[in-house]
Amino acid sequence: MGLFSFFKSKKPVETESGIENVSFDDIGKWLGEKNKSLRENEQETLDEIRGRLEGFYVSLGEKLGVLESIDIESKKEHGRAKLLVRQGLDKYIDSVHILLKDLKALDGGNLGNFAQGISKTFVNFEKTSAKVYERATYLVGDEMAAVRNEIRRFYNGLMEMFEKDGSSIKDLKRVKDIELKLGEFEKSRKDLGEIGGEVELNDLEIERAKKKVEKLVGEVKKIKNSSEYTANLKVGEEVEVLRIGIDREIGKLKEFIDFKKLTNIIHSNERELKIVNDHKEHFASEFSRDSGKKILDLLGGSNMKNAVIEAQVSLIGKRNDELKEKKGNVRADSTIIILGDVKKIEDEIDGMETGKVKVKRRLEELDLKLKGLKNEVVRLVEGFGVGVI
Repeated sequence: MGLFSFFKSKKPVETESGIENVSFDDIGKWLGEKNKSLRENEQETLDEIRGRLEGFYVSLGEKLGVLESIDIESKKEHGRAKLLVRQGLDKYIDSVHILLKDLKALDGGNLGNFAQGISKTFVNFEKTSAKVYERATYLVGDEMAAVRNEIRRFYNGLMEMFEKDGSSIKDLKRVKDIELKLGEFEKSRKDLGEIGGEVELNDLEIERAKKKVEKLVGEVKKIKNSSEYTANLKVGEEVEVLRIGIDREIGKLKEFIDFKKLTNIIHSNERELKIVNDHKEHFASEFSRDSGKKILDLLGGSNMKNAVIEAQVSLIGKRNDELKEKKGNVRADSTIIILGDVKKIEDEIDGMETGKVKVKRRLEELDLKLKGLKNEVVRLVEGFGVGVI
């Protein structure tokens, strides 16, 4: 029979007082008391096993000494048989010594590990010694049986002892499982609290940012409602009207120039011809680039500058002077900078809101995990016949 086979048939022992109840928050305390009680029982069992082992070593050693002192040569049997028996006997004695060595080397600090080690050691001994035992008993029956019976007696005695209180090993493992699950639960609960704190802090940061946006938008409204802003806006509109008017006057100037005639006059000069073609295609931009100096010089050199053209050029010059003066009176729009700050803060708020969604998703996942761990802890505790309230 295997060392732990009796666990399958053992049933939990119910107390006469009925089901014990414990609150979930007190499970840690209950677990400590349960573990202490089980450890005390474990130590008592370990001490009893060690005591039995010491007696086993002495008793087996005596019988093994008798076996080792047998004189095979004195037996009335032919030499071939004696040789085989001698070999079998020596190997069996070696197996017993290995058994004793392995038993003494076992870690006796943990009942579960100790029990498993004992079981494995005896199983290995049975496997390795079975054949050589049969060979040796041909001439050495009683002495071999005495050793083997002593080993089996001790092993069966251990089986009986474990069957009386075998649940302690299983209970110790279950207590360890509860400790691990409870520790994981506490860590997850702590993480849940920390993440919840992050959400609250995030909400405060978002609220502060929104209030800052409200304040800045209020400043913009105040500035736009001021007489200074209105006046400055009006000057800016006048600047735009002047700019449009100048563009219109430059367009009129182009109509006063006979580009075909001018081209015929300077056709042999590539540099001058390029100036004419550039102004013909993009008059406004080319004229504004140098206030018309290049094209006016060509017109003057070709005797094509007339009173109408000069008057129009003079008008454009005056309008440009007015534009320059007006532009000098236009102040920078302070609302642009403020609205830029508003946009930046709003982008930060969007980022925080996105982060908040992710954190909340983590909270939901962690909450589900926490509920699962709690249910697992409750299930394991109830396995001891204890109700969790």
